[in-house]
Amino acid sequence: FYGDATRDNVIKSLGAEKAIAAVVSLHNPKNSLKSALMIRRKFPHLLCAVRLEDHLYEKKLKQAGAIVVKPEHLEP
Repeated sequence: FYGDATRDNVIKSLGAEKAIAAVVSLHNPKNSLKSALMIRRKFPHLLCAVRLEDHLYEKKLKQAGAIVVKPEHLEP
């Protein structure tokens, strides 16, 4: 589970309690959503930016509290 961004202890070990923002850039959109939900629940002070591959998850991620959602297909 080392490096599993859906686990709060991993995010905490990266310094989430002192950080001001978290960037989620995962290949699996369901894990991105799961990670964003966990970050908002466990570390509500963090701004949460999420990179998407599929725009179908954009609304769910914003509802989960993601501050920035940038669909991958809009990147250069």
